Amino acid sequence: LYAQAGEHAFVDEGIRFQPVLPAAGNADSDYLRHGVPAPALIMRVLANAESDADGAAKAFSAPRSRQLAAEACVSEIRAMLDDARKGNARIKGRVVQPGDIAVLVRSHAEAALMQLMLSVVGIPAVAAGKQSLFETEQAEELLAVFEALLQPADESRLRAALSTQLLGLDAADIARLDGDDEWRSTRQVLALQWRERWQRHGPLALVSHLCASHAERLLRLHDGERRLTNTLQLGELLQEADARALGMHGLVDWLRGHIADADSNDEQQLLRLESDAHRVQILTLHKAKGLEFPLVFLPFIGIGHSSEKPARHCQVPSEHGRVLHWKLGKDDASPRWTDAVAAWQHEQRAEDARLLYVG
Repeated sequence: LYAQAGEHAFVDEGIRFQPVLPAAGNADSDYLRHGVPAPALIMRVLANAESDADGAAKAFSAPRSRQLAAEACVSEIRAMLDDARKGNARIKGRVVQPGDIAVLVRSHAEAALMQLMLSVVGIPAVAAGKQSLFETEQAEELLAVFEALLQPADESRLRAALSTQLLGLDAADIARLDGDDEWRSTRQVLALQWRERWQRHGPLALVSHLCASHAERLLRLHDGERRLTNTLQLGELLQEADARALGMHGLVDWLRGHIADADSNDEQQLLRLESDAHRVQILTLHKAKGLEFPLVFLPFIGIGHSSEKPARHCQVPSEHGRVLHWKLGKDDASPRWTDAVAAWQHEQRAEDARLLYVG
């Protein structure tokens, strides 16, 4: 691939491709499909059946491109694992497992799309990456629950807590609070019982109780195991904070503050489930640098950045580091701004090329 790309393989002429050889112990025969060595690289082109006025295939929109690319990727992974179950897809003599497969994407949105689509067809997948627990949906849900219990007379807060994925009331159940006095009273009594458990035994006792009560429903979700793990770990962190005699109000403020200041470099990272190693790994290309996987899919690598030019400002590299350029007015067509936009577009293409190489 890179030998054919020549001097412009990385767009930036200052970066050249250096031919390399595979490490010792790797051979084309390591990966077999139906008893014969599989191709080392497969490219799939998804063309639009619709044509424009000139008879050329119409370009797909970016969202449609991502959807089609994700479907094609899932289809191929499913076919590979089906072959593996029949003994027709092997790596170094053993059948291929989901954990042998990595799907590399650019963004967390693409990772979420791939995880969802794999789960729909029953393929276990995990979106790996460095993320603070306080950036997760489960942190927001626990904050809603504790805020409701802090002010049990505030019905709007109780509704917000009950509608979380953790507690699981749907729209019909929430609406029922308006017309069914007994139903509303039961939920309010339950909330008071949760508050008492929190006061008597601490936040972890309450979180553990809620997880146990709703585990069967949560585990039916494609990411249910991860949700429960995150929630329980947050409960442990809340218990540690509570030991510093924060009080109920102080504990809620502590959680709210940590969510507001969530940092992906925080020492409190997502726990890695033991079963994650046996799932398809979904990572961003930036997180994948330096890692190796037996089988790698790059479903979105052919979808470029938007062709739109920067509206007001852009950053471009220079000999002295990155330089910020501003557009001086709507009609600014000065050589300075025009050259800056051209350099910015060049850098976008170069970044795409570097990410492709990482993949």
